[in-house]
Amino acid sequence: MAALEVVLEVGTKRSFACSLWFPGWFGHGKTPDAALERLLAYRERYAPIASAAKVKLPSGRDLVVVETLAGDTTTDFGAPSRIAAAEAFVPEARLRTLRRLHAACIESFDATAAAAPEELRKGPRGGGRDTSKVIAHVAEAEKAYAAKFRRGQWPEAYYLRRSGYHFTDHAWEIEDRSSD
Repeated sequence: MAALEVVLEVGTKRSFACSLWFPGWFGHGKTPDAALERLLAYRERYAPIASAAKVKLPSGRDLVVVETLAGDTTTDFGAPSRIAAAEAFVPEARLRTLRRLHAACIESFDATAAAAPEELRKGPRGGGRDTSKVIAHVAEAEKAYAAKFRRGQWPEAYYLRRSGYHFTDHAWEIEDRSSD
């Protein structure tokens, strides 16, 4: 893979840049450019997830925005929420890879949460939630996401990207709020 394929979601207050084929690899910012820069900056942070799934990351900083989507209130609140056209019909071989990466996102979250203290440093990422509350939030959200996939409201590739984002985002939140 020569370039990282990205879907860009642009809201009025926040933008998300999400890798289409690496669930959990994302960047966000006030502008589309800031979101793309953060996506690239998170490469090293995401690398252990790809390694655990035995998937090689694209080399370099080359990326291509394959679709730009208008964000909504969910985007502005702080989560990607739009399905990319490329996610509608995905070959089975690619889905198998996406599933492995998604499983690695879950494993990363579980390991991070298990190693974290119960009390997390307070701040803007999650406000006052401690580890057990973050775990409960992620579990409840995952039930809702899986239900949307099972009911056919979300294609599998989008479910894996959105769910992978959520697991990874909260794993990184716990990491960030566990350190001094």
